[in-house]
Amino acid sequence: MNDVQLTQAQKARLTNLKSMVVLALADGIIDDAEISSIAAVAARDNISIEEVEKMFMNKDEVVFTVPDDYILKTAYLRDLVVMMVIDGEINERELSICRIVAEKYGFSPDIVDAIAEDVMKSINTIQRIADK
Repeated sequence: MNDVQLTQAQKARLTNLKSMVVLALADGIIDDAEISSIAAVAARDNISIEEVEKMFMNKDEVVFTVPDDYILKTAYLRDLVVMMVIDGEINERELSICRIVAEKYGFSPDIVDAIAEDVMKSINTIQRIADK
């Protein structure tokens, strides 16, 4: 995609996915859950698999763009935190990336901890229900 021709909203969607790719690569191990999460967000945001592959190959190509909308900022930050916790391990690099993005979106970096706690509670609830 030619970055010049994209709207601000399209650039923000690509930034969100790029952040997820960077986060997936942060611990040096990309597992199936991370790939599935990236694929689901790409499908939701109408981003082609080719664009996703390009991000993995050249993650510096997409310029960081902050969404204009508060709800999108919140949703995109949640996407990122889900990516951080999805493999069951949170390392310092992942946490640092999430906190940096939170600050760029205008949030306190501490919001990442609150979102991570909420996501983990949701995952545990879903697992309990599934185990019944």
